[in-house]
Amino acid sequence: MSFDEKSTHYEILELLPDATSQEVQAAYIRSKSAFTRDNVALYTLVSAQEREDALKRIEQAYTVLSNPDQRAEYDKCHGVWTSDVSKIISIDRTPPMMNASHPEYELLVAPPTDFAHANSDFPGTSESAPINPTPQASGSLLLEEQIAQEVEWHGSLIRRVRETKGISIEEMAANTKISKSNIVAIEEENFAKFPAPVYLRGFVSQISKVLKLPHDRVAAAYIARYNQSTPKQDK
Repeated sequence: MSFDEKSTHYEILELLPDATSQEVQAAYIRSKSAFTRDNVALYTLVSAQEREDALKRIEQAYTVLSNPDQRAEYDKCHGVWTSDVSKIISIDRTPPMMNASHPEYELLVAPPTDFAHANSDFPGTSESAPINPTPQASGSLLLEEQIAQEVEWHGSLIRRVRETKGISIEEMAANTKISKSNIVAIEEENFAKFPAPVYLRGFVSQISKVLKLPHDRVAAAYIARYNQSTPKQDK
């Protein structure tokens, strides 16, 4: 969550510019929850005045982004860039990944080609000849299966998905506005170099959105593991 004077409404609610109305609503609730009086950890990070200012900015951001007309005018006036994740994924020409139970996923494997039809143009080529998958394709299939069944969402898996999609650390930082050092710390689960907990959930969620992963589940699992590990780091 970014609250400096230059922060956009999207940055305040930890959203990408192409966020849906449902995502805006969820981000608003999540952001306000982070600054409730019940959040004991928050009081070690911000003052009462900072908390009040943050809540005001969250309300302002939500008021604009939840109204289609105000949001369109805001985007126009501020030159907001609308994120198109498909352009990022096209870096390695990887098509969208779909999953029966999670349609928001994107495929890590290219669609099958009709080799039987293609081979008819080349004499002497057997149409029934088996086509063995390349090691890279096999690895992508295994990763897709792991994503469908994943519940813990370790940083190493997040890094594998990013690398498989051909998205560099620099590109991820440019599209999420998260520093490269924080992205690396999240992928390596380097707890000593993590950002403040109040920001960590939003960072993990933003990275997951760019990778077309189930961001709510990824962030929840990651934060739960972080909370369990933090006491061990303090000893």
